[in-house]
Amino acid sequence: MDWQPGKVIDRKYRIEKVLGRGGFGITYKAKHLTLGSFCVIKTPRTEFRQDNNYREFVYRFYKEAKTLASLKPHPHIVRVFDLFEEPDEDDPRVKIPCLMMEFIEGKSLFNLVKDGGALPENEAVGYIQQIGSALMHIHKTGLVHFDATPMNIMIRPDGTAVLIDFGIAGDCPPSSISLQTGNPAFAPYEQFLGERNVTVDIYTLAAGLYYAVMGECPTPSTERLKKVPLIEPKSYKSISPSLNYAIVWGMALEAGKRPQSIQKWLGLPCFSRDIPDTVRMSELPEPENKGWDWSWLPWVNGSVSPVPQSTVHQLPISAPKSKINKPLASIPGLNVYQPQEDDLRSERGVDYTLLQRLLQQQRWKDADDETYRRMLEAVKREKESYFRLEDLKNFPCMDLKTIDQLWVKYSRGRFGFSVQKRIWLDLGGTLDDYDYDTFIKLGDRVGWRKNGSLLNYSDYIFTTNALQGHLPASAVWGLAVGEVRVGSGGVGVVLCILFSLL
Repeated sequence: MDWQPGKVIDRKYRIEKVLGRGGFGITYKAKHLTLGSFCVIKTPRTEFRQDNNYREFVYRFYKEAKTLASLKPHPHIVRVFDLFEEPDEDDPRVKIPCLMMEFIEGKSLFNLVKDGGALPENEAVGYIQQIGSALMHIHKTGLVHFDATPMNIMIRPDGTAVLIDFGIAGDCPPSSISLQTGNPAFAPYEQFLGERNVTVDIYTLAAGLYYAVMGECPTPSTERLKKVPLIEPKSYKSISPSLNYAIVWGMALEAGKRPQSIQKWLGLPCFSRDIPDTVRMSELPEPENKGWDWSWLPWVNGSVSPVPQSTVHQLPISAPKSKINKPLASIPGLNVYQPQEDDLRSERGVDYTLLQRLLQQQRWKDADDETYRRMLEAVKREKESYFRLEDLKNFPCMDLKTIDQLWVKYSRGRFGFSVQKRIWLDLGGTLDDYDYDTFIKLGDRVGWRKNGSLLNYSDYIFTTNALQGHLPASAVWGLAVGEVRVGSGGVGVVLCILFSLL
């Protein structure tokens, strides 16, 4: 059972609140009763005491806590002040290990970006450089952080970045605990298998840099195993070639194809303020690239077709000889590794393969146009090139769901009819009665309106910088120009009918 606010431990620390829960530990903000200063106390989570590897985790908790406490002070690593035991409330014979650390004022890098949007390159690189120096310091001791995600990077008011909350249990054998270590958006897939290597931290830090400059999470490594490509940052926005290279090399899917040390990664041109942004990619280290080779994966047996090279970054990502003998699909909780085909069914025999490919390649404008064409085909209105209201009311539900699930999947939940529907309902709209005010709110929320007026379709944004729910859009406007009056009222009626079919 978690400690509640007001609980006093070690006769001098009063629990203020829970700060967070990791794969193995829970952290609290606490106050020293005499000094009045704040600190952070981390303990193992009590719900894992029945786990077969719990004793091993606790042993490593003590061992690595002592190692951390012995580290020379570093400006970008949270300081460890004390290690003590607290008797369990239910069974005093059980001693709960407690690690007392410095409390960092400020905001996590994750929340900084979440609240304020993507950071300027120089600012993002500056934070990552600071954390990179901290990881270099840690790696020299033989430790790996395992959880250097944006959630565990605190930014002080003066701009200093501090690494907190070590993933102490991250290198233990896979179990119900270790499977929970690592954030899926920022962790390499081998971390979920208990692999211990500094390249885990390199991947996580590179993924954090991606998040900082893009304002959104990268494609999870588990999804990339299913042939969903990592889209290079430069495909979303204009960033320096050297920064783009650093991110995609650091996030190479296979550990053996990433930089093998933080020092090597931080030695890239983008981390030098003296290197111009126009640095040529030919000047950067380019290891041999043999393309994709999936035959080493135990559940594939060489049957998976390579990903088209046009959809992936040109980095060395062929698999080295794997040290992992346990089939991924056999590990509880990792069903995400099972390859899944898209459901392209159609009640009217419509082929959605091209739409699938365009969305996989993040070609949002082309995909929006293709959506409109396939919807016309589904109601046999290709020649007329517009819809009637009766076409919408009789639109095949299976086809609408096929289109929607493709948009939702390949935009990672940003775009899709169901995304628009959820926003509509959140704003107080209903599916059986059109409400003009709700449509106005929806238009403002998804970016269809600006300065009080509806945008022309030519002014829509066809990148992931668009607001959630911004796309698809051409089909909605196409439906509105048939028998339904053009304008906000017409589009609103169309949406209301469309959403009711999902």
